[in-house]
Amino acid sequence: MTLMSTFATPCELAHRLPPLLASFMELELHLSRRFREDSLSDLFIASFLQLPSLPVAVLTPNEKRTGSDLDLELVDPGTSTTIRYRIQAKRLGEPRVNWQNRSYHHLAHPNDTGDQVNTLCDLNNLAGPIPTIPLYAFFNNDVVCAASGLPGIALADAFDVEDHIVTSLGTTPRPLFKRISAVKHLFFDLTAILCPPTPGTGRGVATPQESRDGFDVASRARGDSIMAVLKSRPAPQPGPAQPEQLRALRERRRERQPVRTAATKRPRIIVATSDPDAAD
Repeated sequence: MTLMSTFATPCELAHRLPPLLASFMELELHLSRRFREDSLSDLFIASFLQLPSLPVAVLTPNEKRTGSDLDLELVDPGTSTTIRYRIQAKRLGEPRVNWQNRSYHHLAHPNDTGDQVNTLCDLNNLAGPIPTIPLYAFFNNDVVCAASGLPGIALADAFDVEDHIVTSLGTTPRPLFKRISAVKHLFFDLTAILCPPTPGTGRGVATPQESRDGFDVASRARGDSIMAVLKSRPAPQPGPAQPEQLRALRERRRERQPVRTAATKRPRIIVATSDPDAAD
């Protein structure tokens, strides 16, 4: 098994990366060490760098990273549209006899205050020229995936997670809300936002509109929490592609330099869903 496989398309990545990352996490038992969420997020980012099809640009902060969040942006130069997913990663904790008792220990980070999810879901922080949908990415070990049928990378609507955390923190006695059994009903696959809705079209990545619609279908299937209804139902529509996104993709194609530093708060993965020169 090699984690750094070359995936032909973003959709193929969405299918194949989750089980590879889950297998990678199992190495902890043999190495007697724990992979941090930052490390797993970095592997997620690095997997996009080897896509041989349409260009992918990665912008990294000038300063040292703090936290395990990142932005995944789909840009369609042909229609000059874009959608962004702001992703907060959480990894599953140490093994238990019953997989359903394993927990995401830092779900209510920091110190069981829930401040992190409140910041992630703050509409003021999400506002801007690029329509932004907040997500959680839950990283799960292979043994848990095999027992539960859950993916190695499970996405969840961050507004639903916020509702779950806020409700749990305000309940007495406090429920075991960090357990995988308490949140797995919110999960959906990475394919929902990266794969075209109709297989066999010859396209290897969803357009911003298809991705947004795929997210909306997947998240609605999990139910509408109070937070989601109040803050973001329906999900925002794609907006105009930004000049700096198109410039980054063109520079990536011209210079073949996938990673560059920029004045950004978090890593940004910018994925072209059509030829960047189409916007000329």
